[in-house]
Amino acid sequence: MLIEEVIIDGFKSYASRTVIGGGDPKLNAITGLNGSGKSNILDALCFVMGIENIKQIRANTLQDLIYKRGATGINFASVTVIFNNEDAQHSPVGFSSCPKIAVTRQIVLGGKNKFLINGTSVTQDRVDSLFRNANLNVNNPRFLIMQGQITKILNMKPQDLSNMLEDTAGTRVYQDHKEKAICTLLKKDAKVGEISELLSQSILPKLNSLRLERSLSLEQQSLMNELEKQEGDLAIFTYQKLLVERKSIEEKVSHLKAVLLDIENSQSSLNTQHNTLSANIEACSPKIVAIQAKIDGHSKELSLVSSKLSAYIAKKEALEESISTTEASIKRLVSSCTSPIADQAHDSRADRGHLEKISTILSEINEDLLRKEKQSALIRSSSSLSSASLDELDAKIDGLNRSISEKIPELSHQEEKIKTLDASIKQRNEKKKPVWEHTISSLEHQISEKKALIDHLNASVSLSHLPSSMELLKIKSEREYEISGVKSSCSRLKEKIASFMRFPDLRNVAQNRFHGSVASVLYLPPENRCWAYALELCIGGRMHNWVVDSETDASQLMQTASNKAHRMTVLPLAKIQGRSIARHILDKISQKASQFPNSCALPASSVIAPRDPKFSPIIDFIFGNIILTDNKELARAIAFDKNIKIKCVTKEGDIYDPSGTMTGGAKCHNPSNSPSYTTIACFSEYHDVNAKIDDMKSFLEDKVNTPLQAHASVSSLLANLNSQLSLENDALMLLSKKLSKNDHFLELRALEKDSAELDACLKQKTLLADSISHLSERVSSLSEERISLCADLSRESKLANITSEIEALVVRKASLDKEKAQLLESIAQQDLQAKILAEKKLLHERSKADLQMQLKQSKLQLEALSETGKTIQGSFSRAQEIDHKLKSELLFEKNEEQCLKEELAKVSSRISQNHSSIKKTRAELNSSKESIDSCILAINRLLKEAPQLASASFASVGSTSHIELDSKVQALRIKISEIREKIAKKSAEISFNSSKSKDSSLIQMIDSLERQESHLQKNLSRVKLDKQKIEEAIGKLNDFRESALKDTFSRVNKDFGEIIGVLLPQSFAELNFEGKSIADGVNIRIRLGSVWKNSLNELSGGQKSLVALALILAMLQFSPAPIYILDEIDAALDLSHTQHIGSLLKSKFSGAQFIIVSLKEGLFNHADVLFRTKFVDGVSIVERHQNPNKGKPKNKMS
Repeated sequence: MLIEEVIIDGFKSYASRTVIGGGDPKLNAITGLNGSGKSNILDALCFVMGIENIKQIRANTLQDLIYKRGATGINFASVTVIFNNEDAQHSPVGFSSCPKIAVTRQIVLGGKNKFLINGTSVTQDRVDSLFRNANLNVNNPRFLIMQGQITKILNMKPQDLSNMLEDTAGTRVYQDHKEKAICTLLKKDAKVGEISELLSQSILPKLNSLRLERSLSLEQQSLMNELEKQEGDLAIFTYQKLLVERKSIEEKVSHLKAVLLDIENSQSSLNTQHNTLSANIEACSPKIVAIQAKIDGHSKELSLVSSKLSAYIAKKEALEESISTTEASIKRLVSSCTSPIADQAHDSRADRGHLEKISTILSEINEDLLRKEKQSALIRSSSSLSSASLDELDAKIDGLNRSISEKIPELSHQEEKIKTLDASIKQRNEKKKPVWEHTISSLEHQISEKKALIDHLNASVSLSHLPSSMELLKIKSEREYEISGVKSSCSRLKEKIASFMRFPDLRNVAQNRFHGSVASVLYLPPENRCWAYALELCIGGRMHNWVVDSETDASQLMQTASNKAHRMTVLPLAKIQGRSIARHILDKISQKASQFPNSCALPASSVIAPRDPKFSPIIDFIFGNIILTDNKELARAIAFDKNIKIKCVTKEGDIYDPSGTMTGGAKCHNPSNSPSYTTIACFSEYHDVNAKIDDMKSFLEDKVNTPLQAHASVSSLLANLNSQLSLENDALMLLSKKLSKNDHFLELRALEKDSAELDACLKQKTLLADSISHLSERVSSLSEERISLCADLSRESKLANITSEIEALVVRKASLDKEKAQLLESIAQQDLQAKILAEKKLLHERSKADLQMQLKQSKLQLEALSETGKTIQGSFSRAQEIDHKLKSELLFEKNEEQCLKEELAKVSSRISQNHSSIKKTRAELNSSKESIDSCILAINRLLKEAPQLASASFASVGSTSHIELDSKVQALRIKISEIREKIAKKSAEISFNSSKSKDSSLIQMIDSLERQESHLQKNLSRVKLDKQKIEEAIGKLNDFRESALKDTFSRVNKDFGEIIGVLLPQSFAELNFEGKSIADGVNIRIRLGSVWKNSLNELSGGQKSLVALALILAMLQFSPAPIYILDEIDAALDLSHTQHIGSLLKSKFSGAQFIIVSLKEGLFNHADVLFRTKFVDGVSIVERHQNPNKGKPKNKMS
């Protein structure tokens, strides 16, 4: 994390906004005259890093940091530092994704203090955490060397230097922890002594004597308690015995009363039942008469429906027979029309084939006649041309003979040349060709291998081609920005539908079987969102209904809701049944809508869609019988039409119900051009946005992230392939040159040239021989023609033969012409017959169409009749059901009357039995009441003797028998006498001088002492355990501190010596222990040349400053920071030493950024960028200068 730009506004001497940018990532210097504002830049950096002690930046209060304390109208100060954070490996925690970090601190006159990170307001703790993670803690600065720090080190004692090393190693904090632990340990030891002394001298002796006294007292008290307990038990069991007796008698009395009451109630109930049965029997007779009358009346209606059904069946059978007859007629028409046409077509094809044969023979005869006539004419004219043709043939034969004689010498020359070349080639093939071919084949094999390797490398390079990483990063940045924008839209939509996303308790329902609210399972396409307001009115209160898979899931969800007193409605997909509008109703609605121009009427279920096909029942259930329209008049016409009667909703939210109600009149809060206010539209848009986010993430993963991941691995591979390809191309060129200059290769090429020449001579020889042969054949042909021409002078006999052949051909042609004319006439008759058949077929087709129309009408009549038949059959079935029901009612009433009569006889018998039972029960009840009175008198006597029994409760009363209680009472009396004897014996052994109250205080004192002893023992164990842990922690801290100090000392000592060697050539310095370890203190020893100095006082002022500076830099190098700030560290140094410091910083701290304030050219000339401050008109300004030896300035620091 390096400083890239500093922006100061109103801070100290910088009155106006000052931008200090274009810094170098390595060495930057700040110079200027005294008082021009050099150190104010460093103060600004410390200020923005959150320094707590503002006196370190030369101010008493925050108001002192504002330019002239606000006297000039500037009432605030602001400092912004922009850090380059492109190195993600060394980035502070939480900022690895930020290529730049801008930290701002602002103060306003009046004390207001504000911190910002990347434009976001944060606390000072957040800023401190950021810089501590980057190893830039300004409140304990290791990266900051201010004015006077070098002089402070020179005046340090050995123990101070040792402490400084401990600070460098980071072990000072462990020393502080150790001192605290030792202090705690001493306190624990004192506490252990106090507890042990208290236990041994005071508590334990007193506790032992009290325990002995308590044991004697407890034994006596135990016997007395036992006696008291047994006497109480005796009274209890006696009392319990009496209670059991009384309870058993009372239960008997209660039982008798209940029996008497039951008998009396039964008697009353029987009397009532007797009266009711009598009344019911009298009421049954009119019902039976009325039902019989209904049956007689309904029998007539049943016979009428039966006759209608018989007529329907007869008419249906007649229609079915008519349909079968019509279908048979259609089949006969088709067969009668098809067969003659097929026969006629067959005959026509045969005649036409015969006609084609005759036409072919006639064309052949005409050709023979034409040829014979030409031969006859040729023979007639040949007698006059024979002598001239004979002279011409003789001249041609002489010319051909001359050409043959010219080609024969050339053929001989080619044969000789062929013999010479053939001999030379054979000689070289036998001796040298195998050697040449072996050498050349080896080279050619190497060349082919190189070419194959180059082709493979080219293919690998082309396959390894990837888009530029910068292009991919740019695309990634753009896509991520788009995704963040879409996500913000998604968040806004989610806030609107948040109430529908609060799911109920789903502990009893599987997550994949719960699908959310009705609103969340619907999807409204963008083109239909103008209907969103109307659809939301259609849903109404069902918007918050929950959707699950089955009724089991619904019951479990409802059970959870009932446990929490929540009311909800659940729709199980497996049980709900959708509703739809019939097809003929939709046709009527379409006809009605056509009467209203520019209006439409749509089923609501066709406008909205389910988000998944399995939610289709929800659509049909809610919207199945609702029509949406954009015209109020059309909605009114549809809803109140007697033939339609469908609920209609308009875009504006008016509802027309067929029951006669109309709802609406208010303005729609969701106009068609802005549907985002409705829940359905919000959910649909939310689903669209989520789908868009998924698509964008998929594109980002496939097209950007995957190539970026591959880019790193492919880049090195591509470089290796390109270098290897270049090497192989060079090797191929070398092999090709070597092959072209090889002697064997040249000899082989000459041999191949001779072979090619030999092949050309052989071809030329063949051509000459063929030419001579062709000319000879031509001479022979002309000679034969000459002989034939001589013979043509006597051809008169041949002319007579040709004339007779011509006459025969003429006769045959006349016969065939006659036969052809007959065939043409036959074909014409067949065409006429085909036309007649086609017209007949057309008539049949029309008849067929009429029959098919008749068949269609019959089928339509049959369908209509079937509908009527279904109605008649339904009426007949209903009539049969009513008849059956009436007969069943009649039978039931008769059976009911018979049962009532039997029941009446039974009730009369039970009434007479109850009278005798009442008399017997009343006598037993009077006897039991007397027994209860005697038992109560005995209980009262016992309660006077032991009043506590009145308040006691006995759970076992009633569960123990009277005999068992008698035996227990006798046993208790014997046991009480035995206890009294033991008490008398014990009284003789001990004295009871203590009163009861004293015994009670003794027991309380012992209990208190025992609790105190237990508490002290626990404290003692805990203190010892704490002491052990503290001793272990101190040991670990000592080991860790010793190891860390040794490592720090060795590394700092090594770097110290090396840095001194750079600052003071031919010198060396080291750190030595004052005693046996670092804790005893550290001294500095220095060698100048070959002489070791006994003390630093032997050095000059500049040399002392260099030693102190070298020690500081060595400690900085032990714990490196990304940025170092040095304020006039060269104040006491001359020019040569200053130059050494510049070269040292560039060589030893190459990975860090330095900001140095200096007045000497020897130091700031080493800087890559120099910032020069000036004080103009009471305000500091900064000028940037690029070191001319360092090249052009960079646009940004990396």
